[in-house]
Amino acid sequence: MQLQRTVNLETATRGELREDDGTFLCFTLEEPWRDENQDGLGDRGVSRIPAGTYTVFRRWSESRKREMFEVRNVPGRSAILIHSGNTVADTEGCILVGKREGMLEAEPAVLESKVAFREFMGRLIDVQEFSLEVKDVL
Repeated sequence: MQLQRTVNLETATRGELREDDGTFLCFTLEEPWRDENQDGLGDRGVSRIPAGTYTVFRRWSESRKREMFEVRNVPGRSAILIHSGNTVADTEGCILVGKREGMLEAEPAVLESKVAFREFMGRLIDVQEFSLEVKDVL
């Protein structure tokens, strides 16, 4: 699977989640890149993860009371989840999914996020883990 970041904004990062064959799955929204100490890892809880290839595992989220996928082996990070939400206020470094891109209260957003999340989880119903290649805007 691929996460292709498409737009770097001051307050958010827009992207698209695609199957390995290029089939579009959904839009994504992440935090912008923030790296105060310039270690190349990004700041925990307020930055998107670095571009790279990661293993993603199905897991139970006690806080959200549902199964979701966690991006693992991100240097200096943990609990990077793919979940529903609309704006960066709904994430702490995680990846939000949505059916449409838009704005909410003048903030970049993904819309119809719960629908996109259900479809994403339904598409991966029998999948326990997969590889995710995260690519920055070219």
